[in-house]
Amino acid sequence: MRKILVLFAFVLLPNMALAQSGPNGFDPSDLTVSEKKMLQGALAFSGDYTSFVDGAWGNGSQAAFRSYSRREFGKEPTMWHAAVAVAMFEAFLQDDDWKLRRLGESSLAFLVPTDAIKRTDAKNFFDIWRHENSSLEFGVTRSSDSRDQVLHSFVASLSQNQVYSLRRSNLRVTSALGTDGKQRYLRSDKIDNVWKSVVLIARPEDQALITGVVSTMSLKKIQALNLTQDGIIERSQNRIRQTFGNAALFNPKILANADLERFAARESDRSNPIPLPLKPLPRNTVQFGSGFVVNAQGFVLTSNLVVANCPNPRVNGQSAKIHSEQSRYGLALLQSSSVVGKPVLNFAQYRAVRHGTVEVPSYGLGKGKYNKVSASTQANTLPDAANLMEIAIGKRNIPAGVPVLNQVGNVIGISTGNRDPRFAQTGLFPNVSGLLAIRGEFAQLFMYENGVFPAVRPATRRSSVNSDEVLNESLVRITCD
Repeated sequence: MRKILVLFAFVLLPNMALAQSGPNGFDPSDLTVSEKKMLQGALAFSGDYTSFVDGAWGNGSQAAFRSYSRREFGKEPTMWHAAVAVAMFEAFLQDDDWKLRRLGESSLAFLVPTDAIKRTDAKNFFDIWRHENSSLEFGVTRSSDSRDQVLHSFVASLSQNQVYSLRRSNLRVTSALGTDGKQRYLRSDKIDNVWKSVVLIARPEDQALITGVVSTMSLKKIQALNLTQDGIIERSQNRIRQTFGNAALFNPKILANADLERFAARESDRSNPIPLPLKPLPRNTVQFGSGFVVNAQGFVLTSNLVVANCPNPRVNGQSAKIHSEQSRYGLALLQSSSVVGKPVLNFAQYRAVRHGTVEVPSYGLGKGKYNKVSASTQANTLPDAANLMEIAIGKRNIPAGVPVLNQVGNVIGISTGNRDPRFAQTGLFPNVSGLLAIRGEFAQLFMYENGVFPAVRPATRRSSVNSDEVLNESLVRITCD
């Protein structure tokens, strides 16, 4: 509530000089005006920034960024924190196609979810639009001076306390938390002797949406929010993507995680590969494993154990070539024209969690299809291999190269086909073993390093994009003559 009330307080404070950041910190002078606006927008929609998105970086902007970094990363601000905040803001804008627009007769431009907004019946003199994915409502009207005063008095009367008001000759603002639990923000601008008003209404859980929309309000010519190409934020995003995988841009905990920080240090020394305590498949017969399509250009991801010492791999019986194979990751990329245009499995933005429920395809050899088996993750990382995770699963035939899927059907790992002998030695679960899998964020990193860009989906519920039919179309059989 307080963040809405003090919106204009920050505007009226003078900008003060900022202390220089340390060598591993954050220096706003490295940012372009467009980058500052994007970061301010990100901080506004996260509920940390309560002034306007204007590209002027002062004490309010710095304090908001410090609050964000300490909460999300447990550290002082760095440019990588800015890169993550902006990446998440970009994804948020794309979800409902938020764009700067003027609604109805409003003279104010502000961010509007153009793909998820619906006009409803007028109410209390206002034309009303509702956001379909939250409680946020937009209202627009024009009034005489006397009626506008009544509107502001009415908004103030809905609250017993915590009312903020600003009154100027050509501007009126009232913000209040109503007794019904809803936050209301009313702004009126006097233009050509007519008061034009915009009201925003939302429940407490969506208060940050009001803060974010208000921060973008402007009477000036509409200028789209865009990230500077090849600027320091975009370069930082690319470095994070190359080092930790795309998921790190949408989950601050990945960068804050100590295990991944140790991995980053190891990555700086390419001569020190991550140990993989795994065994390749036997070669006394035709080698048989699995993989899945990750790119429309016919790229298939699999465990490197499937194609170890394999000069002539085949995908679904058709010839294929090994595009790249690295024991450091325990993965291999194959390319085959036979799967060009096949459905692609999407990777999750977020890493697997300890004791999380997952699904793993198991062979149904007689039917030529795969059946999914439920299991659970047992560890985020293993002490002797940071890119592995362990899955508690029954003694089913789980081939190397099949994906490990989260509850909404997105890829979070790739099976190695190997079991952890230490799991069986506990004797606690005689019918369960520990399947070792390559973690999904390392698989993304492996693909990026080799010029293949995976599909990453921020799904929060199961989608037809990764349906069972798509899974069976995407999974392939890999043999080696």
